Amino acid sequence: MRRHRRAKIVATVGPSSASPAMLEKLFLAGVDTFRLNFSHGTHDDHAKVHASIRALEMKMRRPIGILQDLQGPKIRVGTIKDGKIRVEAGETVRFVLSGSDGDKNSIPLPHPEIFAAVAPGQDLLIDDGRVRVTITGLGSDHIDALVVNGGVVSNRKGVNFPGTILGLSPLTAKDRADLAFGMKLGVDWVAMSFVQRAADLLEARSLVGDGTGLVAKIEKPSAIEHIDDIVRLSDAVMVARGDLGVEIPPEDVPGRQKEIIRMCRLSVKPVGLLSGSRLRIHGFHECRCARLCDGRAVFFVHVTDPAGLDDKVATIPGALLLQEHKLFRLLFPLCNAEWRKC
Repeated sequence: MRRHRRAKIVATVGPSSASPAMLEKLFLAGVDTFRLNFSHGTHDDHAKVHASIRALEMKMRRPIGILQDLQGPKIRVGTIKDGKIRVEAGETVRFVLSGSDGDKNSIPLPHPEIFAAVAPGQDLLIDDGRVRVTITGLGSDHIDALVVNGGVVSNRKGVNFPGTILGLSPLTAKDRADLAFGMKLGVDWVAMSFVQRAADLLEARSLVGDGTGLVAKIEKPSAIEHIDDIVRLSDAVMVARGDLGVEIPPEDVPGRQKEIIRMCRLSVKPVGLLSGSRLRIHGFHECRCARLCDGRAVFFVHVTDPAGLDDKVATIPGALLLQEHKLFRLLFPLCNAEWRKC
């Protein structure tokens, strides 16, 4: 079978979509490439999905892409006393390099590379930006900060540092093991998270080789500053809208996204959008995907190659998941019409 459209659909495989029957339904609904998110699941889980996709490929007599998405470094706070604390705007809090069962004066942040990179005046975001603090002072083992946006800080929540380049390799020990496993399986694409500069791609390229496509995920402001070289060294680019929108003002995302897409077009490199979904209404039967709807609107204006649904969609029950992919497929003719104008 042949699909007469240039734009492609990338779908994340999760617990609700990992069965051979559901993979086939998703493929028939319009999916072109399946994303294996190595932030979750075991190697055995991914091997079973990989085998199912390759079997489906033989059955349909059509190539189906498999994208391995590496986890990358995860920066998180440590454990909090009683599991969580509430901080209010105007309060002062302290982050410490070591310790556990922290409170407002000793929130554990066990990442020494952060203490070496930050400076007073910079922002620190917790839990996808729900809590924002501004650094007011620091020492070798502590960071003092003023709470700008209050909220709840709980165990192991993620931390972002907008505008700060951290001395971290984008490939952790876990990523190296996962990458070796992916190469053994024979994935078609490898996506790298936490790309900050072009040099981050060089090590991955040496491990991936030339037979597998290397995708740079743009989710950090520093990556935008080095986008020329990143595009040059990668085989494709994926704009992670949700992650990028945490670290730069949300209203800036469409403009930066358009610039990246135009640059990839001029460089003849595939470019796509990774659009997450947030369930706005409790209960799957009435859910609406806010970020996904926003992603659709901007997607058609900017004309990308693939559009992806991330891991938050992978847990949606199958019927709703099929509805989302069918909507993508039905709306793609609008994208193809825009494409011809480029």
